[in-house]
Amino acid sequence: MPTSGWYNGAAYIDALSEQAVDEFIRVTYDAYERAVGDRFGSVVPAMFTDEPQFPRKDAPAFGTDKSDTRLPWTTDLADTYRAAYGEDIVDFLPELRWDRADGTVSLARYRYHDHVCERFAAAFGDRCGKWCDEHGILFTGHLNAEATLESQTRFLGEAMRNYRGFGLPGIDMLCNHLEFSTAKQAQSAVHQFGREGMLSELYGVTGWTFDFRGHKFQGDWQAALGVTVRVPHLSWVSMKGSAKRDYPASIHYQSPWYKEYKMIEDHFARVNTVMTRGKPLVRIGVIHPIESYWLHFGPNDATNAVCTEMEQNFTNIINRLLFHSMDFDFISEGLLPSQYEAKDDKSLHVGVMAYDAVIVPNLETMRGTTLKILTEFKNKGGKLIFVGDCPKYVDAVASDGVRALYEDSLRFGSASMSLLDALEDQREVRVVGSDGKYPGDFVYQLRVEGEKRYFFLAHAEKEPVPDVPRTARKLVLTFKGMWKPLLLDTLTGKSHEIPYECTNGQTVLSRHVNMSDSLLLVLTPADGESRIDAAPWKERTGQMLDVKTEVSYRREEDNVLLLDMAEWSKDGEKFEPTEEILRIDMALRAIYGYPLADGRDKQPWVITPEPITEFPTLRFTFDSEIETPVRLAYEEACEVTFNGARVEVVKDGYYVDKSIHTMPLGSLKKGQNELVIRVPFGKRLSIEDFYLLGDFDVKVEGCRKTVLAPSRTISFGDVTSKGLPFYGGNLIYETEWETPACSAELRVSRYRGALMRIFVDGEDKGAMAFAPYTKGLKLSKGKHRIEIKLYGNRANTFDCLHNCDEGESYRGPMAWYTKNNRFSYDYNLNKFGILNSPVLTVYTEEK
Repeated sequence: MPTSGWYNGAAYIDALSEQAVDEFIRVTYDAYERAVGDRFGSVVPAMFTDEPQFPRKDAPAFGTDKSDTRLPWTTDLADTYRAAYGEDIVDFLPELRWDRADGTVSLARYRYHDHVCERFAAAFGDRCGKWCDEHGILFTGHLNAEATLESQTRFLGEAMRNYRGFGLPGIDMLCNHLEFSTAKQAQSAVHQFGREGMLSELYGVTGWTFDFRGHKFQGDWQAALGVTVRVPHLSWVSMKGSAKRDYPASIHYQSPWYKEYKMIEDHFARVNTVMTRGKPLVRIGVIHPIESYWLHFGPNDATNAVCTEMEQNFTNIINRLLFHSMDFDFISEGLLPSQYEAKDDKSLHVGVMAYDAVIVPNLETMRGTTLKILTEFKNKGGKLIFVGDCPKYVDAVASDGVRALYEDSLRFGSASMSLLDALEDQREVRVVGSDGKYPGDFVYQLRVEGEKRYFFLAHAEKEPVPDVPRTARKLVLTFKGMWKPLLLDTLTGKSHEIPYECTNGQTVLSRHVNMSDSLLLVLTPADGESRIDAAPWKERTGQMLDVKTEVSYRREEDNVLLLDMAEWSKDGEKFEPTEEILRIDMALRAIYGYPLADGRDKQPWVITPEPITEFPTLRFTFDSEIETPVRLAYEEACEVTFNGARVEVVKDGYYVDKSIHTMPLGSLKKGQNELVIRVPFGKRLSIEDFYLLGDFDVKVEGCRKTVLAPSRTISFGDVTSKGLPFYGGNLIYETEWETPACSAELRVSRYRGALMRIFVDGEDKGAMAFAPYTKGLKLSKGKHRIEIKLYGNRANTFDCLHNCDEGESYRGPMAWYTKNNRFSYDYNLNKFGILNSPVLTVYTEEK
């Protein structure tokens, strides 16, 4: 029986074995059917798979490395390889890892990669997809390591071939990354197989500080590249123990902004409602180069240069087309024979798609089936373009068989921009700046439904500093054909006619876009040449009212003093010097031989609860300049002693998460305070931070923390230096302005937090999250109380505050366990607050 078990703490099966996958389906999918099968296709629309892959293929760093290696294998792989190619793969095993001595390409290496890819796709994706089809639900989820030619080769063979079994193909986008290759591969398969949509698991490991600007940006560019089903990561069930370090921020009650998230989901619901209609309009196909990469997957020292060049060429062809307003689909050579349909027109028909132009980009080898199909396409008058040199191999065998087709087609060098000129007949859209140049950071999707067209445009470049808005940019959009555009405002749900001009068979319009903007248009046929002019520009002059003093403010939660540095004792007698809590937890685990709680332990934690027999003691000390009642927030505590007096452990609520309990603690005293806590500790019970809650301010100086009297006013800027270093709730700034009866505009140009909401005289005027960070107001004569509610995040309360690596982007568990130069006992706080004074412009006249 093919193997199954645990690997890196996760369950695995032999994903190359149909027998093993059938058993997996029996144990899991059949169990789901018994439990909720009556809701398949309704409440349960799909079955999700997360990062399926085969075991990583090793490649040695140096050709002289003769150490053991690892390659994907299964019990009958040699048999199926022999049946496919008529030879024994065992005879060629060294060639799979090391290059041949004579420097020639290994045919066996190419065949092995192809065969393992096919075994994986047939065993896992095809069989799981078939089960889902038979049970009226979609097979969905995402593969592992889809982005690069190397990562696909190592873990999948090829991403696109594996999508054939998915009813709803998907991707995963972590860390606010921009992986256009990942999205385009999945989108291409969705197009060609005629799937109803495309899924993305998004926002993972972005951290607590990832705000609404980030949520919209990351979702927008993915929507422009085909994503229609969002799987936001993550809504936590609990923050207990190590769970609080698993990919924040929680889109749930633990985040003070979660009830505002409707703004984001409404936006994407409107986008996806439109962009799932009709069919995609894509006229360019690009042969995927993954199989040429297989030829060189060997020792890094021998193949690094050629593999690096292949990766660069792969990225360049994607960026050159996307950022010059030319959408395209990848064509998988492994899928093409089953997708191709010969027709009498000049297009290349791949699945339900038809391409007028096909690009062959820097291939070294081409399948014989691809060569035959492209020759037919070229002979029918199709536009075939080679980028780079003529492929030297056919099916990984040295051959001049592509030469004639190459010589008879359009040819351009890898760096030549003339490729774009050759594709002008296939262009449907042009997006340029006011200077006529391509801006290089926008992507789009265009769909056709009957006589209508739907167009979505999105930014595809992150802002380096999100709270410093750049000036709105003017874009000029040109569409092939005569169209009347209607703007759909996805943030409000309203639609607007906009200025445009139809002439010479084209439609031209211009729009000013801010850094968080996207653009959704419906295009309907226009009757001949026509135009709608922009309204005459009116110069508005106004009086600018700003704030040069502190303003009143209030918190929506108690302030918090983080207690994460303590002296410690395993038995309550001899105390060790002050240490950070997670390091104390690791030290105790080493003492008792317990598994690690940081995600590095390869064995799963014990499932059966065990009796707790260890009760270490923590001793916190901190200074206070005031006497004030406080509460303690904690996860586990047996005994609590505060300033020498025993305090009964009585739960009276929770802080942030229901697993973090609160209890009355008494009053602080002036001077040094001491808090001693005896905690339970076990294999599955970790030692976590504690939190002091109350009405006070906090000052942090390096590692030293002091409780201060609470302030009632605040200046604009980073509040971590204004008494709120660890606060993660919402803040309300209160200002007062006296105005005549007027129209006005409130501008709050810089903030760090999730978003803002504006109130005038107690009336909610709506949210403010995106550039240009302005809110139009109608004000009567008199004084007005304007409140700006800044929604917080839990970064300075629960984030990895001792991680001093500012380049850390992966907010997974290990970000809390840094060492050496990446660790600091000082607090590395995240900016929070309204950073610039707001400005109210009162308009008194118009011209």
